[in-house]
Amino acid sequence: MKSRPQSSILLGCLGAGFLLGILIPPPLNAAEPPDSAAVITKLGDRGLAGRSAPVHLLSLFDQEGAKILSTDDFPLPFSMEQTCNPCHDYERISGGWHFNAGSKEIDPGRPGQPWIYVDTTLGIQLPLSYRNWPGIMHPEELGISRWDFLEKFGGLMPGGWGADWQAAQPVYRPEWFTAGEPEVNCLACHNRSLKQDRAEYHRQMELGNYAWAATAAAGLADVSGSTHNLPPLYDPFLPRPLDEEDQNSPRVRYGPGLFTAKDKVWLDLTRRISDERCYACHSSLYAHEDPLAFDPLPADVHITAGMACVDCHNNNLDHQITRGYEGAKDEESWASCRGCHLGQSQADSPAGRFGAPEPAHAGLPASHLVNLSCTTCHSGPWPQHDQHLVKTSQSHALGTHAVDPAPSALPAIAGPVYLPGADGKLAPQLALWPAYWGLMDEQTIQPLHLEQVRKLRAVAALNDSTLEQGRWPRDSNDVALALAGLDSLFPGEGPPVYVSAGLVAMLQPDGQLISVLNSAGDPYTWPIAHAVRPARQALGAGGCRDCHAGSAAFFYGNIGAATLGYPAQGATLIMSEMMGVNVFYAHFLDGIILLRPAFKFVLILGTILISAIVLLISFKLLSKLLNSLAPKRWEP
Repeated sequence: MKSRPQSSILLGCLGAGFLLGILIPPPLNAAEPPDSAAVITKLGDRGLAGRSAPVHLLSLFDQEGAKILSTDDFPLPFSMEQTCNPCHDYERISGGWHFNAGSKEIDPGRPGQPWIYVDTTLGIQLPLSYRNWPGIMHPEELGISRWDFLEKFGGLMPGGWGADWQAAQPVYRPEWFTAGEPEVNCLACHNRSLKQDRAEYHRQMELGNYAWAATAAAGLADVSGSTHNLPPLYDPFLPRPLDEEDQNSPRVRYGPGLFTAKDKVWLDLTRRISDERCYACHSSLYAHEDPLAFDPLPADVHITAGMACVDCHNNNLDHQITRGYEGAKDEESWASCRGCHLGQSQADSPAGRFGAPEPAHAGLPASHLVNLSCTTCHSGPWPQHDQHLVKTSQSHALGTHAVDPAPSALPAIAGPVYLPGADGKLAPQLALWPAYWGLMDEQTIQPLHLEQVRKLRAVAALNDSTLEQGRWPRDSNDVALALAGLDSLFPGEGPPVYVSAGLVAMLQPDGQLISVLNSAGDPYTWPIAHAVRPARQALGAGGCRDCHAGSAAFFYGNIGAATLGYPAQGATLIMSEMMGVNVFYAHFLDGIILLRPAFKFVLILGTILISAIVLLISFKLLSKLLNSLAPKRWEP
């Protein structure tokens, strides 16, 4: 039997290297390596194939750099870094937008979709991110470690959270060693094969097979077993005879016929990523739509015109994806709506890119172009009197085996709601109302760590055997008992509160439970950019009363804060209140628009009458003038 004890070899090499580093001093005036941010050094990054697609007939390498052979008795998962790095700058790529979500040093740009932590047994729904977006919660605030975060959301992410994430972990977790490093999953985007399976990636990550997930998802191998319940510091990468303990260890079986006679593998890769790969992580479904329909959402007008996602959302080698919104950094302004359709971008990116038509906006007041984002009229579903519940790939695991088909499946995201964006312009957004337990200090609420809430719920379960794994809290009695328990656990630290559905619940000195509005219950919102509707389907295509009418949902739609159980009904606002527009002013505008035809008639009639009077007076004055200038006739 062939074995390859790479770990032992690696440890020996590291030890020898350490000794040599001590015994042999570095040379004086050693040359500094070139700046990787300014120099493209790898063959595959230079674009030397022109417009043709290079053939990727490759040797696969495992995480220790050993070539994977078809004759291996104990094959390991292939490593993206070891396999791709000879031709591509893996380190530079791994700093890209999709892979740097754990860094607080990166410019976060405008607020984006959060990771949503939902636990109905704790009564919690939280928008999380390591990016410094306004209104977001950082995982550390809730006692969520890097490992916990990866366990919860790793299957929905494209990898790239290895050594940096481990270094940021304050307490070492032996599970990091056992599960392996979740490297950047290059094939998640660049693999054209129909075997690429996001659901399998999600399943393997849930099994704790971080180093194996990309291999299984690519359809190159079957991966069985799990790192869960393995002993601490157990090394599943070492070959050994199968014993009882090893039965659950991850095992790789590469597909028959995968390797050539020279033990190479052909990968069908592309630089121009297909829309289907983007949809895997960037899709939305609206609860009002028929889930059995083949294509329940209208296609984006750009897609129907033959464009692809990457035509606008492209990147250079650094993989900093162009987000393409108004107000983005200058080098991205060409990809905004105005950049393509109005030419308000760099001089080398004039209007008309990709044949973009210049909008006429006939009859549209100029103030609308100043105060409204293009997406207000052109993106997302039309506003409804009761806003839609929305599912997204990232928050509801669409396309995986974990998806909940119920229209009301949590997290409860509502939209569209129309709010001022980061640039101050009104824009359609999705909204998530947080739910959490905390302690109030004056008007500031500090969220409790999840472990503290779990202990609280455990006490509640002891007093209520029917609680089991269902939703909690279920009613006001549950909330009151929990808040009383928190008061005894944190004496003198401020009144405990429960934030949910836009309201803050707290106990009065007499023990009565009250719920009040507080900014801590405000929703976290992020913009809707797609699907973009054509001009004939835009708001306003039917006239001003699409928005300015007493029954128009744009101003008067109901926004009900979604609840996890308590309170039975959350805070309810109308759209104009969330916009910050006085409802009486909105009705005043409706009245003006309603009477606009009458105004036009009166204006036209008045213009005709005034013109007739002016003409009549003019004719009379002209007649007098002519008479005064005419020679007088002599009369005998």
